[in-house]
Amino acid sequence: MCGIFLVKSKHSLNKHDCINSSNLIKSRGPDYFLQKFFFKEKLYISNSVLSISGKYKKKQKKLNHSKNKNLYISYNGEIFNWQDITKKENIKAENDTQMILKLAEKYKKANFSKNLFGMFAIILFDKKKNKIFFYCDPQGEKKLFYYNHDGNFIISSSIKPIINYLKKNDLDVSMIKDYFNTRHFMFYKKTIYKNIFVTEPGKIYEFNLKSFKLSEKFYDNPINWINEKLYKSLNENDEIKIKTKLKTLLETNAKLMVSKHKFGSIFSGGIDSSLQSVLINNYKKPNTVSVLNFLNKDKITKNIFNFNKYINFKIDRLSINKKKFIKNFKACYNITGFPFLTHDFVGKYMISKYFRSNGCKVFFGADGVDELFGGYEIYKKTNWGKIPNPSPYTAFNDNIKNKKSISNSINSLWNRVYKKYSFIKNKKERSMQASFFLDYFIQSVYVGNIGTDIMCSHNGIEPRNIFIKKNIIKFAINLPVRFKINLKKKSNLRLKYIIKKIFLDFFPNKLIFKKQGFSGFPNEAKHSLLKKNYKNINKILNHNFKFNSNINRATEWKIINLELFLKFSKKYYLK
Repeated sequence: MCGIFLVKSKHSLNKHDCINSSNLIKSRGPDYFLQKFFFKEKLYISNSVLSISGKYKKKQKKLNHSKNKNLYISYNGEIFNWQDITKKENIKAENDTQMILKLAEKYKKANFSKNLFGMFAIILFDKKKNKIFFYCDPQGEKKLFYYNHDGNFIISSSIKPIINYLKKNDLDVSMIKDYFNTRHFMFYKKTIYKNIFVTEPGKIYEFNLKSFKLSEKFYDNPINWINEKLYKSLNENDEIKIKTKLKTLLETNAKLMVSKHKFGSIFSGGIDSSLQSVLINNYKKPNTVSVLNFLNKDKITKNIFNFNKYINFKIDRLSINKKKFIKNFKACYNITGFPFLTHDFVGKYMISKYFRSNGCKVFFGADGVDELFGGYEIYKKTNWGKIPNPSPYTAFNDNIKNKKSISNSINSLWNRVYKKYSFIKNKKERSMQASFFLDYFIQSVYVGNIGTDIMCSHNGIEPRNIFIKKNIIKFAINLPVRFKINLKKKSNLRLKYIIKKIFLDFFPNKLIFKKQGFSGFPNEAKHSLLKKNYKNINKILNHNFKFNSNINRATEWKIINLELFLKFSKKYYLK
């Protein structure tokens, strides 16, 4: 993907600091780099570019701007229907960046975005209005981080350029405490650093360059995608019709999203990535199909070659031992500048690096399906009658007391979603639907999607996913729960039911395996990378975590993750 970095100061900027920080986004867009200073060097905008769609001048050095130079754009993303839109709007554009710029001139800043089929993070600088507008796609695939404090306003595709520019920043200890009260580390609006925030899906932010005031509003609120009419229509359909509709949507996405460049696809032997790979292959054969095989740990990838008789492409099984996995820990913390939001950051880094080394500019992964379609094993045991928010993935407990917890914000969102589903009279189903909605728009958007974008984009490759596009999400959040979790069916079909029924169009039932837990060797890093104490995290939390103490594996990973982050990233926070 591409990289975005912007700085506005009340005083003249230090050119070296701006360029040095923007260098940290260059690996995201290795094809070329654009930058420009404005207002006597008080505003700096840069954009690194991974060129995939449309035509670009090879030695283009200027930031994309309107004809009258009143509107400038910095953009990260991919609009798959950009050529159709240019025809419909009767505008001339050589690529999706130019298309967005011209639509922004033609309409109000984000009004046209509802018609974009793709993923995007956009900054528009309106020189005439003296304002900056920035926003991301409503399905939450792409993100921007922003900072507005002490006379500095900064936007970036990742956190590290911000803290590199500031040279120091305070850790938000309340976010660390929340980590011990949730399943994964969730950057919901806030991040681990004070005054650094993350954009919400479907919101447009407006920054006044003169007053330094920031305002925000929804241009496309995903809660409004919950639709009584669509739910009732789907509820009247039988299984065959639902399966046909969903499969058609997935095929449409696969056809639109196949890359003209060399591309790869993950084929893990799990339902989602395997199904995505065969759907894509129907339109164009991937150049590389791969899976990480964590030696002596993965049960599914051990049997990956059982799929060979049902496919016409070769699967590269990349065997990773504990030593090789742990070797990448430090590199990954250096890339993020924050703790891993989930344990699979290292795996994402390794698989995307492999695809890039094979000459791919794009690869397909399949995160988010379990949240949208009820795929996690723990869902079988969840007490869905508990209110608010019974979800095992976005609900909070109280392992560590935290007055500044984000739990109130998340529970408030759950209540709004639950109210929106008021047309569902069965309270259990209504609760499940609200929880699945949050599990995608919190757990997947603020955990998995952030990891996918940052870890994979660092290797100069674009991650794509046919499942988490707007049309599929709208379908999923309005799909009656019996098509997601169907306890009346055979045990291996109960979860993610309708997705598995499509999977069975290509593969036999015997290749549906039980979902695995932790991937890689996250907990094993303790003995290789740490001494026999947790001095940094204990100091910050005033706690007494002990090496080899009797704690469960999930909590142990959180302690290891935080301690390693604090060990490797000391220059990024105030001690």
